[in-house]
Amino acid sequence: MTPISPLRITIITGPFYPTPPFPTGAVQRIWYDVGKEFAALGHSVTILACRYPGQAAEEKVDGLLVRRRTNLRQGLNTYRDIVKDFWYALNMAIMLPPGDVLVTNSFWAPVLARLRRGRAGKVVVHVATSPKGQLFLYRGVDGLDTPSDAMKSMIVQQAPWAHEIVSVSPNPIDTSVFTPPTGGRDWTKPGTRTLLYTGRVHPTKGLHLLVEAYAKLKREQAGRHLSLRLIGAKTVGEGGGGDDYLRRLSALAGDLPMIIDDPIYDRAGLAEALRAGDYYAYPSQAPGGEAFGVAPLEAMATGLVPVVSDMQGFRQFITDNVDGLIFDQNAPDAADRLAGQLRRLLTDATLTAKMSDAGIARAKQFGCREVAERHIASFRAMISSKKGTVA
Repeated sequence: MTPISPLRITIITGPFYPTPPFPTGAVQRIWYDVGKEFAALGHSVTILACRYPGQAAEEKVDGLLVRRRTNLRQGLNTYRDIVKDFWYALNMAIMLPPGDVLVTNSFWAPVLARLRRGRAGKVVVHVATSPKGQLFLYRGVDGLDTPSDAMKSMIVQQAPWAHEIVSVSPNPIDTSVFTPPTGGRDWTKPGTRTLLYTGRVHPTKGLHLLVEAYAKLKREQAGRHLSLRLIGAKTVGEGGGGDDYLRRLSALAGDLPMIIDDPIYDRAGLAEALRAGDYYAYPSQAPGGEAFGVAPLEAMATGLVPVVSDMQGFRQFITDNVDGLIFDQNAPDAADRLAGQLRRLLTDATLTAKMSDAGIARAKQFGCREVAERHIASFRAMISSKKGTVA
């Protein structure tokens, strides 16, 4: 039998967030984790990324070769950010190593990489958020990768030509880090209970709904011992909503106990914060929906029951009334509906425990190794395909 040769895989992340463990974004963290698993499986992996103060221009770490250039920051003007991305992608294309597969979520990198296809190998675009009309730029790439069936439908709707080359690979979590508390959870214990949210503190995440729901529950017997903790990026430069949104949330909370903490980029620390919580909500109102939703999945892995918006990206791993609860975030009384789902958990410890166990079991199906193997199978099928690229 002919041995299967290892692949040479290049990953180009976006221009604004560095690789872990420095302050990073979800997509950068996902591909760093998956890249480590690629390397552990015997493949050669190079990550091309932006450079953050304190990071080396080039290093070998976690089995990966990481090469870094530019130090750009995201701004308020999308068009300017796209120009920044072009400069970043040009730098990445110049230093592109010979490879079999290139994966990227940079706006311009797929276009420039096609000019160097002899070095890039097969070009795969990771579509992490709702496409906004840019897919025509990628006609001619070898694959589009997206984390959910909902995102795949959006892609095919906007670009029918992509039907044969788009694949679904769920976003992974580190199931060795995101684990339940030692000894399990107890929702009958006395004392203060913490309602958690982890993610960007931005209007599209619907946190104003969460604060309104929290205020409503605090006026009831069921929520009298409840506190609220939001953990995530707040400044515009980090992808947050800025001071104006923070003031809006504070005004909604009034004198109720609410903590808005900085993001926790260290996953062990984030997992510990999730284990310290009792309830969890992710009430996104993102206009195009959520592509997948790693944050609620991480919460599930620690035994928290996620209450989330009615989006197909969440339904990829949450079944309503089984391992999580779903509410209509677009309803006129959305905050009341969110409060109603949280109230069910606050008042029924047996239901909460049952759903928690189901969520823990479900989250284990999304480990980094499982997702990495799925990607490798997709890459090999692409390389061996006789169909070629979409013209």
